[in-house]
Amino acid sequence: MTATKDNKKAEHHYWRVIVTYSDNETSSNRVFKDRAKAESFAAWQKKSPVVKKAALEPFIRQQYGGHRVAKQPDE
Repeated sequence: MTATKDNKKAEHHYWRVIVTYSDNETSSNRVFKDRAKAESFAAWQKKSPVVKKAALEPFIRQQYGGHRVAKQPDE
């Protein structure tokens, strides 16, 4: 998916690395902005004898809506 000119600020493109261990535990959901760094991290994880697989998937995170800090009620 490519962001259009209108909603470019609304989308952020990332890469998520999901590591599955030999006991079928899924962990280490690391998110990277750069695909090369994500692939490097996945290759590094695959070297471990306890890692069953390391999957790389595209990940689009929506921007936070509104304010990040909760508004205080008026007194």
